Amino acid sequence: ELEKYLDAKTDYSRILELEPDHELAKANLQRIEPLVQKQFEQQKTEVVDKLKGFANWGLGKVGLSLDNFETVQDPQTGSYNIKFKQ
Repeated sequence: ELEKYLDAKTDYSRILELEPDHELAKANLQRIEPLVQKQFEQQKTEVVDKLKGFANWGLGKVGLSLDNFETVQDPQTGSYNIKFKQ
């Protein structure tokens, strides 16, 4: 099953640009918005997991892993600090 929610969202948005009072497009756009967000989060998780696997593979060559590093976000600036831990 292909889940092209983002494509559908784009299509419904375009319909509403052309015909702002199109009730079916409005209803379907509201219905698929949570599905678009859910699919985005799933894809983001997959990408991050693959990147972590690749990073662990590379760090494993020198006897390290991502578990040896800790990130802490500064609440004032939003920037991250990376700390090495053994």
